[in-house]
Amino acid sequence: MAKDSLAVSPTSSNLVSQLAYLINTALRERCDLSSDSRADYYRDLATLIGLGYTAILAEGSRIGLCRPYIATFLRYRDFARHAVKLETFSHAIAEIVCNAIRPFKVLGHPLYHDEFIAALVTVLRTSDIDNVLADKGIKKMLQELFIKYSYS
Repeated sequence: MAKDSLAVSPTSSNLVSQLAYLINTALRERCDLSSDSRADYYRDLATLIGLGYTAILAEGSRIGLCRPYIATFLRYRDFARHAVKLETFSHAIAEIVCNAIRPFKVLGHPLYHDEFIAALVTVLRTSDIDNVLADKGIKKMLQELFIKYSYS
């Protein structure tokens, strides 16, 4: 489970924890927004998980590993009501994202992959920082994720 103490540097090898921390930060911010704003964010989050898990299902080798994470996502999907479970929820999302990277590469569907990346960038953004700067940092971390998880 991701913890606040896991705010690690971009060069850390524990990219799942780093990703979970960023997701947790974005989720906490969204908990304070209106229900309409949360609904938009949830739609982006559900798109990310739907695309990622679909790639995992299509490729087939990580289904059993990801079942508990998808169950956690479904259990806590109304994240504002389950704010005490945001760390668990964030970790499950990060695991699904990282486990979807190799299946996307194996399956070779670039348009779905592009939408997956766009949804991930949207999910990771927070409103308290410049989006151009945030996108640059997010894309750098994504490059590290893809290098590490493309062959795992």
